[in-house]
Amino acid sequence: MKRKPAKKAAKRKPAKKNGRPRKVFDYERVQGLGAIGCTHQEMAAVFKCAASTIDKAMESDQKFSGAYKDGYSNLKMSLRRKQIAIAMGDVVSSEGKDRVSYVNPTGMLIWLGKNMLDQRDTPEIEIGEPVEWAIRATLRDGRVVILPPGQDPIDAYHDVTKEGK
Repeated sequence: MKRKPAKKAAKRKPAKKNGRPRKVFDYERVQGLGAIGCTHQEMAAVFKCAASTIDKAMESDQKFSGAYKDGYSNLKMSLRRKQIAIAMGDVVSSEGKDRVSYVNPTGMLIWLGKNMLDQRDTPEIEIGEPVEWAIRATLRDGRVVILPPGQDPIDAYHDVTKEGK
């Protein structure tokens, strides 16, 4: 009995991909949008896509999220630079056609610093840290006494007044 030659395996066609094609982003534009502090919704409007598409790109596309973070970092550096320039006395001018008016953006810079740069008016102290304070006292005769932490002020006062006699 003669054997039949083995059939060659049929070549399969590549499977069709279903759904929409992936959105392609211009990373320079993403960086520029990050540099002006755009939200995901604002970026979605610029790229004409859903905000969820931007969210997914931030999570899965390292180039996309890196470009946005670079732009946003540049925004923070520019803001800090402007705060320092104004603190050092530089004048910000707004030139019109016929006149030059001077603008005082201090309030806006404070607001931006608090909201974007995590700056605060008062230093934050973590609860639970032991804080010891030295006491500075001025006596009636004008002498200044500094009491170390933990020393009873009344005992220290009596010690100082005894020394003075």
